Amino acid sequence: MRGGSRPSTMSGRNIGREASAFEPDPNHATPAAAITTEAVIIGAGPCGLFQVFELGLLGISAQVVDSLRHPGGQCAELYPDKPIYDIPALPVCGARNWSTG
Repeated sequence: MRGGSRPSTMSGRNIGREASAFEPDPNHATPAAAITTEAVIIGAGPCGLFQVFELGLLGISAQVVDSLRHPGGQCAELYPDKPIYDIPALPVCGARNWSTG
């Protein structure tokens, strides 16, 4: 290699140090415990929530993963006050009301 040898660690804050001097970064969270489940549903919108409901009826455990902090998907994020007319047993409701219970 030109210019000498490369340090054994690749982290920016450890360049020039030996590998045994590695210190964990306090700004990174520690990994959470593993979750055991039979199904993973990506998205907490109307379809994802319905899928979790159906899997529950079949006795299948499921976990929901979504990028938003609240359920409802695009309905709740983009159109929270727009009326929804096609949810069974509800004549009309807004996405904010539907997704929060």
